[in-house]
Amino acid sequence: MKSKLSHLSNEVNAIIGIGNKEYSQGHLEGAVNYWERALSLLSNAKVRIKGLNVYAAEHINKAQRRLRINIRNVTKSIKEEIRVKNLLDAPTEIYCQACGCLNDSDRTICKQCGTPLRTIGFSSTDQQDDLLEKCESPIERQFFTSARKLIPNLEPQEWIGKYRVDFALKDKKVVVELDGHSYHKTKEQRQNDAERQRHLQKEGYTVIRFTGSEINKDLSGCISEVLDILDKKSNSK
Repeated sequence: MKSKLSHLSNEVNAIIGIGNKEYSQGHLEGAVNYWERALSLLSNAKVRIKGLNVYAAEHINKAQRRLRINIRNVTKSIKEEIRVKNLLDAPTEIYCQACGCLNDSDRTICKQCGTPLRTIGFSSTDQQDDLLEKCESPIERQFFTSARKLIPNLEPQEWIGKYRVDFALKDKKVVVELDGHSYHKTKEQRQNDAERQRHLQKEGYTVIRFTGSEINKDLSGCISEVLDILDKKSNSK
């Protein structure tokens, strides 16, 4: 039995190792596939290997629990990435700021309340949109161009008290700050950021910060994180 357990341990660890490498490289589906293979091997082992002692059985159970947690968490991340990508790729809709409903893209007034509409998202003809022009850095424009499709009422360069923030959702009490290296590299700038964040938190705002590297590497993931926080705030009311 010891030799069988040793062989099983080596095989499972090798497969888990490949899955971990896939995960570290951002290949989430590949990681899940390898972890599920390892989980299947462990499940079959409890049936095939006769005379397992309590220690060995508990060791296998713990390994299975860890794998199930990893698989569940990463599968959730995959589903969220797909959801955000589908939303980003969806046809432009028109959001009514008066009543909050979405309208077909060919409408000029809201079907619900008759308010004149403005579109969510940008086309090649509206890149000079006033709100987009307020963005002060490339990462702000990159974030806003995509996030605005999913987050109505997102306003760039808003004043809250004596501080101007990168993006604000005043109705939700949420602020999004993007920390580009060239704008936040000095001690004085970082100190100002800390003071501003304390002020915003005292005013009841949730402050979400992303670095420029995060925006460039995983824009959809950053937008997804903002959406998750907005959902939690809505559900808590």
